[in-house]
Amino acid sequence: MPEGFDSKITSVSAGLLHTTFLTEDGDVLSGNRGDDIVSGAGGDDRLKGGTCNDTLLGRDGDDRFNGGWANDKLDVDTSDDRLSGGRGHDDLDGGDGDDRLNGGWGADNFVFNGGRDAIRNFDPGCDWWFWSHPGDQITIDIEGFDNFDDVIANASQEGQNTVIEFNEDDSLTL
Repeated sequence: MPEGFDSKITSVSAGLLHTTFLTEDGDVLSGNRGDDIVSGAGGDDRLKGGTCNDTLLGRDGDDRFNGGWANDKLDVDTSDDRLSGGRGHDDLDGGDGDDRLNGGWGADNFVFNGGRDAIRNFDPGCDWWFWSHPGDQITIDIEGFDNFDDVIANASQEGQNTVIEFNEDDSLTL
């Protein structure tokens, strides 16, 4: 832990460009105006971006993230975390844990690694997802897809890919 961070920080609000916060266990940290970097070090932290393009970094612990108003990057570790992009075009990287990713408004990118991740508020018209680790589970939470039979009924084989058609304009290629 860097000098000056011997005691527990319970809340911080920043308005500085590229501000970095290192915390101890179970902290609540918020960015404000400016492009902030908010980092939780240990414990179950709550990290929130502000009004600009923020980067929220999770470390040890089951963290909760809210990107805020702009185009944010949310990146976590091996824990079971909850990420919410908020407004803007956000990048949500679930890491290796069993994570819940909620894109919010805007065209968002979802990255899956290890673990069993679930997506909420996925808009197949503008959101993208990337699967980067074998063994992940994809949870589809889209209106009209109530069970696995609905997914299979809308899936087809195209070359080496499986394509799931959500509607005339939107599909998911595996």
